[in-house]
Amino acid sequence: MSITDFRFDTSACRKPVIRHEPVRPVRPDVLGEVAFYTEWQDLMAQEPPMGFMVADSHLEIILAALGGQVTQRRATVAASLIKWLGTNCGRSMREEAQRLATLEVAGLGDRAWLKAWAVENRRDLSSNYGDRALEAILAEEFLPDGRVVVPELTMDDYEVAEQLMLWLGSHNGKAYLQRCEQRLRALYAAQEALGGGLVPTAPREAPSLSALQCRHIDKTFPNSRTEMAGYLARGVEVIVRRQNECSPDVPPFAIKVLSNPDFWIDCCASEAEAVLRATALGLRVE
Repeated sequence: MSITDFRFDTSACRKPVIRHEPVRPVRPDVLGEVAFYTEWQDLMAQEPPMGFMVADSHLEIILAALGGQVTQRRATVAASLIKWLGTNCGRSMREEAQRLATLEVAGLGDRAWLKAWAVENRRDLSSNYGDRALEAILAEEFLPDGRVVVPELTMDDYEVAEQLMLWLGSHNGKAYLQRCEQRLRALYAAQEALGGGLVPTAPREAPSLSALQCRHIDKTFPNSRTEMAGYLARGVEVIVRRQNECSPDVPPFAIKVLSNPDFWIDCCASEAEAVLRATALGLRVE
């Protein structure tokens, strides 16, 4: 028998595909949910950094204290909590966590999020019909009176929530929250630019504004951000022209909105760079 006669079954070595989706779908009209969900999807799609441990995903690093691989259930619990952070109730807890963080001694600010979550998740007859917050967040069904069909949660579900809250208080967690706030501001600006209507986006398919677009809007003059967000959200047509109106320190090639040439998206050092910049921002170059 030659070595070529051997066949190795590698199917057992393949890791399952993990979907970072919440129990209930994101509501497109709740911009907070859209912002937090989209940033979470972006983070989960990134390669984890090289560090003290070998990890296949950012979630594995976040849940390192629990040991073992990331399961679909753990990913679902984490994504559901992240989505909830974008709701009004989630915002209330975020504000409480930030308030507590200012009271913590140096180096212990990460515990503020866990403390805020402990209060939020307590059983209270005056809130959530007496259900814990995590029970309501992970419920799949609602009754006609608005109550949830309380799911059976495991200790692991509660521990995933705790580890996620600890991470939100860490340096990386705070950076994630800042990106969420940045995206949310851009979404509100885009909504205002569209006359108060919903931002035309399907969260599961593509966000109306990418992380690059959000960063670009934040660097824009405050009185131009709403208009800038509207142009980027609609992916308007632009032209690239050499400009001589500004001082020499401003790059010579301007990206101008075709329907409103007085509005400049950005300036670049060369025409080719301007075309690449406009395309990256989701704009159509004439």
